[in-house]
Amino acid sequence: MTESTPIIEVVDVSQSYQTSDGVIRALSDVTLQVQEGEFVSLVGPSGCGKSTLLNVVAALLRPTSGVVRYRGDDHIEPRSEFGVMFQAPILLPWRSLEENVRLPGEILGIPEEVLTSRVDEVLEMTGLEEFRAKYPWELSGGMAQRASLCRLLASDPEILLLDEPFGALDEFTRESLDDELLRIWRGTNKTAMFVTHNIGEAVYLSDRVVVMTPRPGRIAKVLPVQLPRPRAASMLRDRNYLDMVFEIRGMLGVATT
Repeated sequence: MTESTPIIEVVDVSQSYQTSDGVIRALSDVTLQVQEGEFVSLVGPSGCGKSTLLNVVAALLRPTSGVVRYRGDDHIEPRSEFGVMFQAPILLPWRSLEENVRLPGEILGIPEEVLTSRVDEVLEMTGLEEFRAKYPWELSGGMAQRASLCRLLASDPEILLLDEPFGALDEFTRESLDDELLRIWRGTNKTAMFVTHNIGEAVYLSDRVVVMTPRPGRIAKVLPVQLPRPRAASMLRDRNYLDMVFEIRGMLGVATT
């Protein structure tokens, strides 16, 4: 990681929505810096604005006030350097797995030869090569999420924005995909922002964990993770891991007994 100009700067960002019941303040005065190559997770109670913040960083939402900067410049429109992965894989049922993975690259106009090479690479990387001709209804939940991850990676964004991508999966599958995500992230030197409700997952994956308050979402604390890389399942018994999980649980008011 570099410690010069952050790749992402969120400066005094607030976000409000007008509803039939009045104005809802989703975010209030959020300021955060993310360094290039860093893995940062956002945790907090439901409705605290984690996903809203991620959408603001992706420029899918224009903040009510404040600014997001990318490499020092104001970031107000979606751009190819940012890739987003949502909780649901959202695969098009009439396209095969490979065709779904190719879709963002086709939209971005990536040259055919380059796109084909990238798709082959990410399918092999995630163990989906033999399933490339399958359709979404023929895939398990874990395989569909792998396909969604492939689709994200095939367009080769600098920044991965992941909104609870494994939250709907069983514990075993989620842990497997967490390890796969870490392996890919480590091998590609990308920057990642990851939203999750799972405190243990956030600590296991991250360089820093951003703890957010109930709505309106503010940053309560940013905690550095004192675990070596590469990460391994054996670290789930590490005292530093356990202490941090329980510290965050306490901050969020989660029972620890």
